Amino acid sequence: MGKCFSASLFILVILVLVTVRPGVTGAEVGGATSTILISEIQLNGDDVRPQFVELVNTTAQAIDLTGWVLEYAKPAFGPELCTAADWLAAAPSGTAAGFELSGVIAAGGVVVFEPPPGQINKTTAGALRLLSPEVAGVRVQHDLLGWGLATSPAPCLEGKQTRVPPKSKSLQRYVECDGGAVVDTNNNQLDFGVASLPNPTALNPLQPESCGPEVPASACDGVVISEILPNPKGADLAKEFIELFNPTAFPLALDGCQLGLDSAAKPYTFPAGTSLQPEEYRAFSDEQTGLILSNAAGGEVMLVSEKAEYAYRYPAHLKDDESWASVSSLWQATDVPTPAAPNQPAQPQAEKPAVGSPALAPCPDGKFRNPLTNRCKSLVATAVASAAGLTPCQAGQTRNPATNRCRSTVVAASSALTPCKPGQERNPATNRCRSVLSAATTLKPCDAGEERNPKTNRCRKVATTLASAGSKPSEGQNSGSTARSRINYGILGLVGASAIGYGAYEYRNDFRHKLAALKSRVGKSGK
Repeated sequence: MGKCFSASLFILVILVLVTVRPGVTGAEVGGATSTILISEIQLNGDDVRPQFVELVNTTAQAIDLTGWVLEYAKPAFGPELCTAADWLAAAPSGTAAGFELSGVIAAGGVVVFEPPPGQINKTTAGALRLLSPEVAGVRVQHDLLGWGLATSPAPCLEGKQTRVPPKSKSLQRYVECDGGAVVDTNNNQLDFGVASLPNPTALNPLQPESCGPEVPASACDGVVISEILPNPKGADLAKEFIELFNPTAFPLALDGCQLGLDSAAKPYTFPAGTSLQPEEYRAFSDEQTGLILSNAAGGEVMLVSEKAEYAYRYPAHLKDDESWASVSSLWQATDVPTPAAPNQPAQPQAEKPAVGSPALAPCPDGKFRNPLTNRCKSLVATAVASAAGLTPCQAGQTRNPATNRCRSTVVAASSALTPCKPGQERNPATNRCRSVLSAATTLKPCDAGEERNPKTNRCRKVATTLASAGSKPSEGQNSGSTARSRINYGILGLVGASAIGYGAYEYRNDFRHKLAALKSRVGKSGK
C-alpha cells in the first residue's frame, strides 16, 4: 500500500511540474481550448483593402482579447522553433513578429486585425499563430496557419500547408456544406481555400469542393505560368514550350482558358477536360499550341480566362537552350530547362561569376525581377471582363485598347532636357550635347609651313605653285613660307641653267657653223 501511494504521489508531482512549466500548450487546435480561430487573411493589401487578419469566436459568449497574441513567422524562420513559447524572442532577428490584441469579440462574431505596414511581408510562405493570455507561465495555442509552395514551404503548419493567396485574393477558412460551423480539421490544406473576394468583418461563405457543384469555380483560377523556352538549341519546331504549374492542393481545370502572345498570333484554347493535378508542372510545346515565341526581341505570354488576363514577359536575347523560369518565386534565366518538372537555377560556371545578386529578396507574389534593372515588375494585368470595373491607369500610363492593360507612355519634351555644359551646344538632330569650336583668338598658332583653314579653323599645309612663286607672302603666312619661296627661286635658276646648257650642247654644231659663217661675212666686208 505504501509503495503504491509513493508511486502515485511521484506521478502527481511530475504532472504538476509539466503543467506549470513555461511554454505553449494546446497545440491540438480544434479541441476544447480552441475558442478563437484564424478565419481569413489577406497578404497583398492595397489602398482600398489593406492587409488584414480576421479572427472568429466559435463560442456562445463574448471574449476579451486583452493579453491575446498573434505571432507571425517568415520563410526563414526555423521549423525547430515552431513550438517555442515566444517566436519573436526565439527566432533570429527579422524572421518573426508579434502583435498584442485588444478589444472584445462577440459570441459567434469576428474581428479584423490590421498589422502595421511592412510587418507581415508579401512573401511566398509564412505562418500565423494565435495564443491566449499567459496563465502560470503558460500560453495556450488556439490556432496555427501555414501557407507556402512546394519550392518555398511554410515554416510552421498544421497537417499540410495551404496555398499562397494570389494578389487581391485572400485565404478563407471553409464553412460546413450546410453553411453552419467553420471547418477545423487541424489540417491547413483541408481547412482553408482561396477566395476571389476578400470578406473582412463577416463570416466567410467559402465551402470546400467536396460540398458539390454549388461551389463557384473559375477556369484557370490559381494556375500560373512557370517557365518559357523561346530559343531551344537547333531547330525550334516542337522544342519551344510554355510551362504551367498548379501550386494548389486541388486539381484545377483549364477548360475555356487560353494561352496567347502579345503578337497577333491566334491564341491557343485548352481542350475540354484539360486539368492540372495538385503541384503539377506541364509543358505545352509550340507544335501543340501553334504559338511561335520570338527569340531576339523577347515577348509576352498571356494566360487568359473569362475573368482575367495574366501576362508574363520574358527578356530579349536569351541564349540557346536558356529558359525564363520562376525558381523559388524569382524569375530568372537558367541554362537548365525543365519541362514538366520543378524549375532549376542556372548551373555555376567556373570561368565567370554567377549572374545575379544573392542578396536580392524574392519579388512578391504576382511580380518578377527585371533582368536589366533588378527591380520587381508586376505580372498580373488588369481584368478584361468589364471595362466599367477597370482601375484607372496611373499618371504616365495609358490603357492598351487591345488588352485593357495599362502601359507606360513616353513623352519626350525638349524642355525636360538637361542644359549642356559650358563650351557645348545641343545637336538638333540628336538632342545630344557636343563641343563648340573655340574662337580664333584662342587658337594655337599653326606650325611652320601651315596655314589656318578659315572654314574649319584647323591647320593645313600651304600649297605653293610656280605661278605664285614670285609673289609676296600672303597675310597669315609666316617666315617659313618666305624661306621656302627663296629656295624655290634657286631651284628655278638651276633648272633654267641646266636647260640652257643642254641646248648649247645639243646644238653645238649649228652654233659652230653659224659662228664660222658670221666670221666669213665680217672678213669680206672688211676688205
